[in-house]
Amino acid sequence: MRRTADIFRAFLHVANSAHQQTRRFVDYLGMQRMLRAFCVSFIFIVLTSTGYAVPPGTVISNSATANFDVSGIPQVRPSNNVDVTTTVNLSPATISFLQYSPSGLGATPTNSSPTGCSMSGISGPYNPLANPTYAGVGVLDASLPIDLAPANSYHQGEPIFIQVTDSNRNIDIGARDSLVITISSSSVGDVENLELTETDINTGVFVGYIQSVTTPVTPNDCVLAVEANETIFVSYTDIFDVTDV
Repeated sequence: MRRTADIFRAFLHVANSAHQQTRRFVDYLGMQRMLRAFCVSFIFIVLTSTGYAVPPGTVISNSATANFDVSGIPQVRPSNNVDVTTTVNLSPATISFLQYSPSGLGATPTNSSPTGCSMSGISGPYNPLANPTYAGVGVLDASLPIDLAPANSYHQGEPIFIQVTDSNRNIDIGARDSLVITISSSSVGDVENLELTETDINTGVFVGYIQSVTTPVTPNDCVLAVEANETIFVSYTDIFDVTDV
């Protein structure tokens, strides 16, 4: 009878040890599943979180490490690396002509400075333009918002304000971005290249100006020569979408 009891106790010990090993194995599998879930959750959070923009084409690498215990034994499990390359959500651009409104009627105070101009072609460099002038008013302080309204026509000698709206050119949401346009007068053949600056951080709206003058024409002199009944053209090409012109 005692031998039978000893065998029974031994069986219970083996069964208990097997149960402990099974439980540890199950615990380990459970922690592995938790680790995988943690890694997936971590990656999902990183990819869907918002933050300051980085230049398109930037590679962002994400990884995680989980620390845990299995039956009192410390475990460390690293995740795999997940690389994400930033891209641009393309948007169609619109171009508008604006003009100074001395009365402020129908106008919106708008930042238009700094406006850069290149005297050596579209590749630059671009230097800041002097403040524009308006007949009967004098110098307009472009360092402050100027009252601008939609324009249908201009007088010779009047500053020409151009607005480009293109949200995908808002690359850095913490700074004022810029873009380049070409403005030309069809009859006299003047061509000038301007660098417009975003009206504020994170707007995707870019405004700049150029002073109109009478002929003669000198291309790339940072003023636009015009004559009576002139037609003014503005061209812009999105550097991220060459079909958006």
